[in-house]
Amino acid sequence: MLHHYHANSLDNIYLEDIPHIIHPDYAARDLADTTLPNRNIQEWNLPQDYSHFVSQYHPFHWQRPWMAYRDTLDDIRSGKVVLLKKKHDRPCFNGRADVLRQPPK
Repeated sequence: MLHHYHANSLDNIYLEDIPHIIHPDYAARDLADTTLPNRNIQEWNLPQDYSHFVSQYHPFHWQRPWMAYRDTLDDIRSGKVVLLKKKHDRPCFNGRADVLRQPPK
């Protein structure tokens, strides 16, 4: 059920996002199987934008791709990357939820 979450950098969250942050220990527990060697990763079941954070480590671990998932999991444990519950009450514009519509005047 990880596809119901959104991965985001801690530097890129808003004040109203704080109640929707998943505790890092729970997120690490749910993502622990992605760090196993020779594991088939089901990317459709990962949080949205999680592969963006994993791809930052792929150049360093091109022979062992699972290690990129391990490093991303370490970022989640340390709090650099957080998982947010997806909210459907914020309008999205080109994939960005930070562009809000102006109320009609």
